[in-house]
Amino acid sequence: MLLTRRMPAWPLTCGQGPTTRRPGAWRARVDLTQCLSTATPPAPGTVRGGLRIAAYRILPDNTLMFADQHVTLDRDGKPIIQFIRYEVKPDESVIFTMTIMDLPDYARRKVQVGFRCRLGGGLKFFKAGG
Repeated sequence: MLLTRRMPAWPLTCGQGPTTRRPGAWRARVDLTQCLSTATPPAPGTVRGGLRIAAYRILPDNTLMFADQHVTLDRDGKPIIQFIRYEVKPDESVIFTMTIMDLPDYARRKVQVGFRCRLGGGLKFFKAGG
């Protein structure tokens, strides 16, 4: 089941989302080929993926925010951790921001990657199993 803000009840706020009773009830599919980077000049992304939403928050302006993190290796084979923040704005625009830190010291790299797109394009929500 695709989730959009146009639905009568935003499920994440109605006890149907990732609560302690039903962890991981919602998943997000990310397609950065449908997004433009925040760099100059903007360019489309090349990565697709998905995640289970384990926690989220809704700001007073109704912006939905959640995050993901994972450990991986950079192109030189050095261990890094990536923190990815997702912001879904009330106008259905989406902002992705990725911060990279070296391991084991968590030194922040100067490069921060960002993308902008639309809900339903570069970011889609699905109920687990949907």
